[in-house]
Amino acid sequence: MKKILLFFILSFTLLLIYPRSSFSFTKKECADLAAKALTNTAADDIIRYCKADDNFFFKNEKLKCAIRAGEAKTETAADEIMYRCR
Repeated sequence: MKKILLFFILSFTLLLIYPRSSFSFTKKECADLAAKALTNTAADDIIRYCKADDNFFFKNEKLKCAIRAGEAKTETAADEIMYRCR
């Protein structure tokens, strides 16, 4: 029991000590997400929110919305998706 508890304490400590930036997106990953966008507006939003994403493990809500807007076929539709997400 002590070994299991020690393992969890050490694992949690390593997660806190390990730099947070290693879990956020790299520039290449941000560029890949933006390249998949069908409109320029959505690509700009993806880059903006991807660079600002400081979430530890998961994408933040604005980035999820920007990725969803990247699937829109027109600028107006992408703007509408981003507007509704805010």
